[in-house]
Amino acid sequence: MTLAFLSLLAAINAVLFNVTFPNISRDLHLASSQVSWIAIGYSMVIAIGSIIYGKLADAISLHKLFLIGIGLFILGSLLGFSKHDSLGIIILARMLQASGGSAFITLAMVAVRLMIEPQRRPLALSFISVGIALAIGLGPLISGALISRFSWPIFAG
Repeated sequence: MTLAFLSLLAAINAVLFNVTFPNISRDLHLASSQVSWIAIGYSMVIAIGSIIYGKLADAISLHKLFLIGIGLFILGSLLGFSKHDSLGIIILARMLQASGGSAFITLAMVAVRLMIEPQRRPLALSFISVGIALAIGLGPLISGALISRFSWPIFAG
């Protein structure tokens, strides 16, 4: 369940922020093409990070890699939350989050392969898949509800 939760967290974080782009564009006086770099940077780092964490899992313990991922995710969140008036800082913060978040899904699947007996793997992988699917569907709904109540900088972290 912890692996499914981390996968959900990584996936929901990928889509949660996107609802705020019009508000960021308006508040920071930016073109939508500039704001789109937030999503582009996040997606690129997720893709590259997934490959890197998968390869590192052959040489470094999953425990250490998960801690590194969680640390990077938290560092990006704190940076984004504390300094959200600059597009460059927001992009950097999101890329730090992505460098941590990319560990969650990749390492969850590696952990299932290494730690779960073969007959129980399909169930474990389905929990991870359900977490990802729920996150992608619920992320914009949750984000929309929160953005209507609070201002977008709460999403920067």
